[in-house]
Amino acid sequence: MEDELSNSEGYYNYVERQQMLFWKAVEAGQEDTARSLLRHDFIRIHERNYEDRTFLSLAVGLGHTNIVECLLDRHDIDVNLQDGNGNLPLNEAAGNGHEAISSLLLEKDDIDVNLKDGDNRTPLIKAASNGHGAIVSQLLERNDIDANLGDDEGDTPLVEAAWNRHETVVSLLLGKTDIQPNARGESGITPLYAAAVKGHEIIVGLLLDRDDIELNPKTSSGETPLFAAANNGTRIGYQTAAPQGPHRLKYCGHKAVSELLLNKEGNELDRDGSIDRGYFLLSKALERGLQDIASKILIAKISRNVEIPIGRSPLSWAAERNKTDQVRSILRIGTPDPNLHDAQGRTPPSRAAECDSISVVSLLLESSRIDVNRHDLDRRTPLSIAADTQNNAVVSILVTRDTVTLHSLVREGNLSSVEILLNNRYDINTKNDVGQSSLHVAVDDNRFGIAVKLLERGANVNAEDHSSMTPLCLAVQQKRRDFAELLLDYSASTKGITFYGWRSLYEDFSPQHTLRITERASGNRRVDFLSRNNLLANEPETGRRLL
Repeated sequence: MEDELSNSEGYYNYVERQQMLFWKAVEAGQEDTARSLLRHDFIRIHERNYEDRTFLSLAVGLGHTNIVECLLDRHDIDVNLQDGNGNLPLNEAAGNGHEAISSLLLEKDDIDVNLKDGDNRTPLIKAASNGHGAIVSQLLERNDIDANLGDDEGDTPLVEAAWNRHETVVSLLLGKTDIQPNARGESGITPLYAAAVKGHEIIVGLLLDRDDIELNPKTSSGETPLFAAANNGTRIGYQTAAPQGPHRLKYCGHKAVSELLLNKEGNELDRDGSIDRGYFLLSKALERGLQDIASKILIAKISRNVEIPIGRSPLSWAAERNKTDQVRSILRIGTPDPNLHDAQGRTPPSRAAECDSISVVSLLLESSRIDVNRHDLDRRTPLSIAADTQNNAVVSILVTRDTVTLHSLVREGNLSSVEILLNNRYDINTKNDVGQSSLHVAVDDNRFGIAVKLLERGANVNAEDHSSMTPLCLAVQQKRRDFAELLLDYSASTKGITFYGWRSLYEDFSPQHTLRITERASGNRRVDFLSRNNLLANEPETGRRLL
């Protein structure tokens, strides 16, 4: 009958009707109809429908195992043919978990098990990504399978399985002798990083059991698995400070995974300046509320007695950002020297002072280990920074402990900041390590305007340093006549100053003049060099003669 139809005008229409019937049979999974039609050679086995599907890709996509079996019986079927959407039969079956169909396709001698579909993904990648362990097992039994072949970004089946938390698939893949557990793609993501960022404890454990696993591989952005575990995690809700404030979400970190990574022998924190250096990781652990992890990082993994070569300490980060709870946690854990300079030469107290972090400054001062007198590398103290930025609330806290800043500001000639300190009740008579008061320093560094201000605010004019030298003695020694007369106006004692000292201060008077120092009723004192005629004139004195 077929020969007769081929010679008739209706043959073309007949073939098209049969082709349409075959499409319907494939779509409906009608095996008998499909087998009957497939006996005809005129059925165009690789034709595409309106969705750009071939018969085989449609049957695979719908999961019609019986139809796939019918199609595979055709001698001219191309099992590696990609449809118009980039789908490959084996890749689609593997991705959708069609185990029986995958098995049928794998029996074909010409099947290419490493062929990539339109998304550049192999059958193994698709099966691993979706957790289809049985199909992964089928594929791994093939001698020609490449278990390390990645997609267009280089991500391997093992990375995909770890990322999507499929522990059975990960275990199967790790059983391959040629598996590369540290393979990474363009983004630098390894299986260990993928498992850590997703917080899958079992998969992380499986990977850590391998002797050849890299513990600190970095992604293209410099993150390591430990950083990923501490920096990600379950989102939890919390109430904002305002009673009726909105609820917000924050990440709390993967505690169990972080502990696994930290406890792995040989896992030392990186300190080479990348985003995952140990100090920054500690900050992240604290930020995520992983107190136990933070403690382990701090105690076991970070050197406690060295300057921070690069970057910032957790205490520095927390202080600058006004994270009171984090600061308290770090101090409680027992941080390395809390006064260490960071890479910018700053200390945690100076960071807090600059940012007006009143609560943090107060908390830091509760610790006996905090040295508020410690200068930054630019010679500024926390108090001088607070004064420069006019953070009076912070100034008022720091003046209770600081003993060096007033001297420094006087030496710099910074009158405005000196006044801020004095307005906040800084101890004006505080002495430095050689016993000098701020008034001594003003004289020594020729800061006349500041000396006037100090005397107006009640500085002890007769304060003695460790050498028993008063500001007046220092002024005479350095031949600062204006300072000496200013100090005498404030009733400075002349004790210890010899005639020759005064003579050197008043060099414009001749040796024939006689020195006279008098104290007036107001208490201020005056130095005069009088000629013999003035002495003989016996001028009436207006005050008590001292010398």
